[in-house]
Amino acid sequence: MASIPREIIQKHNKLLVDLCDHINIKDQDYANFITALRNADLPPGRLSRVENEPAKLFQLMQQKGKLKVGDYKVLEEALENSDNKEALELVRKLGSEITQQMKVQGLSTIVAEGTVQERNETPNKQMKTAGLSKRDTGQLALLKVIGKASKKYDVP
Repeated sequence: MASIPREIIQKHNKLLVDLCDHINIKDQDYANFITALRNADLPPGRLSRVENEPAKLFQLMQQKGKLKVGDYKVLEEALENSDNKEALELVRKLGSEITQQMKVQGLSTIVAEGTVQERNETPNKQMKTAGLSKRDTGQLALLKVIGKASKKYDVP
């Protein structure tokens, strides 16, 4: 299988981080989003453990092959069932850019599970999470997974 270029993976990761910024877990549209994901063959126990942490939710979706670089079908379908049109437009816009970039480079839009994790370095140092809200801690977990922690989060 062809390796996915770093710039495409970075754009995919940016989509997920930006999506976390467009989600309010206390809104009804997020509840509708979670309800739609329950029909996406995600393990119910694991889904219920991560449903209030979008970053971990996206990580679970990637692990189960429901969210892949260039393949946002399950995510789009779940967002269509919610009222968060802004988040849906974000996924469609950035997803389309990623898919187009992959096609230009001759890559399939369906890639193997784990590609994102394999292509990113894991930070060696422990991230400081003291004083962060639960939402910021969830975003920090996503940033840690994608290897893009910033000084904003006081990474040593």
